[in-house]
Amino acid sequence: EDAALEAYNGLWDKYGKDGLYASRALFNSARLYEAKGQMDLAIATYEQLLGEFQDMGSEYAKLAKSRIAQLN
Repeated sequence: EDAALEAYNGLWDKYGKDGLYASRALFNSARLYEAKGQMDLAIATYEQLLGEFQDMGSEYAKLAKSRIAQLN
């Protein structure tokens, strides 16, 4: 879990919004935070994903919106 989380966060840190898998990396990071019981970080990461990718019609942004609703 921790290694995967580090890898996904590293992708975001290195490439930001322009990375090929940026929205997927954020979504997977949020899911890993959920799995670790870190709901505040999960929700914050989902909200970041929404803020960055919602206007682009990203499927991961739609999934993030759904996860936020379920976690709140």
